[in-house]
Amino acid sequence: MKKSSIDPRLFTLLVCLIAGSTLISACGGGGGASNPASSSASAASTASPTSGTSGNATLPAGSSLAVRVSGYHLVNQNGQTIHLIGFNAQGSEYTCVTSNSSFDNPNTLTTAPADMQTWGAAVNIARIPMNEDCWLGINGVSRGGTAYQNDIVAFVNKLHASGMYAILDLHWNAPGTTEATGEQVMADYDHSIAFWQSVATTFKNDPGVIFELYNEPQSLSWPCWDLGGSTCVSGFRTAGMEEMLQAIRNVEGTGWAHPILIGGQHWANDLTGWLANHPADPANQIIAAIHTYDDSNVCPTSPGGAWNAGSCADNVWGAIKAAGYPIVFTEVGDTSAGGCTYSTFLDSAYKWMDAHSDGYLPWAWGPFGCSNPSLTTDWKGTPVSTYGTGTKAHIQSLPTTY
Repeated sequence: MKKSSIDPRLFTLLVCLIAGSTLISACGGGGGASNPASSSASAASTASPTSGTSGNATLPAGSSLAVRVSGYHLVNQNGQTIHLIGFNAQGSEYTCVTSNSSFDNPNTLTTAPADMQTWGAAVNIARIPMNEDCWLGINGVSRGGTAYQNDIVAFVNKLHASGMYAILDLHWNAPGTTEATGEQVMADYDHSIAFWQSVATTFKNDPGVIFELYNEPQSLSWPCWDLGGSTCVSGFRTAGMEEMLQAIRNVEGTGWAHPILIGGQHWANDLTGWLANHPADPANQIIAAIHTYDDSNVCPTSPGGAWNAGSCADNVWGAIKAAGYPIVFTEVGDTSAGGCTYSTFLDSAYKWMDAHSDGYLPWAWGPFGCSNPSLTTDWKGTPVSTYGTGTKAHIQSLPTTY
């Protein structure tokens, strides 16, 4: 989610601190342009990333679910085209930092998937925001390493048992010995490569998960976004999308190639350079990830603007789809309307996504207040009026087999 003056999720963390508390289609993926070299990437440091803990968590249970890219669509284990409809399960990016728990939602490992499915038969996925320090067990987090890894695995297994897929998203990170208490401008080379090596190892045999390389890249050159480098931002070497994707593919070897979501810049809202700069994937399993809250200067071109103003969604996001790549809105809401309003922007956005995209996951499932924004007034799924009630009604109107 895009930050304003204070990230509501970081605010939650600060409150806690104060309180002390393989089937790969030959036609998959289109022909994006080759990736340009950058002087910043060529000047990158050759230091190795930290290893952290890798692959020593309980392996995920065998999954009868599978999702993959086929052309510009997503298909399931039976080769049927699917749309991913679900929610962001906020909490696993920050709770582990200061408490001996991996989740904010107390029902995560019990009723959470079933609670989400009460919003309609089309619900088939949850996005799990993750903290690289907690996963790797570094920098003094309260719940990290194997304990955190096993919690994430257990949640994924719980989702699968309910017939749901999972997106694993690198959400919070920090370089060096700095504790990961928020997101950065981009993934960091110090730990993000090791994070994805470990995550890919743990879920190597689970075809029901999708990896999202980095939550919300911000102000970078497009070559830095793709290739990373030591001069891309001040203070640390960034990890590029290419490096993280290849780290995953190297772990997978000749096995199942997981679909990989790759978000654009400006908090994943600006994808104007996505086609020309995305990493090459020999498995043809990449998906464009998009975030929209009606608070950007990209699409729409001004905060509070109308959906698809100036045909920005058609011309940029639609063009990615037309070029042969699926597009998924891994975060969507409307903060310009106060966060709790089912606005004309949202209604138009959902309808555009139904017609053009491969799915969407509104932010967020849980009682976090309007500034977050939140879909529910409790953990069981009682919808907030009118953001939650409108979203629930829309999802319930979708076909069962959507």
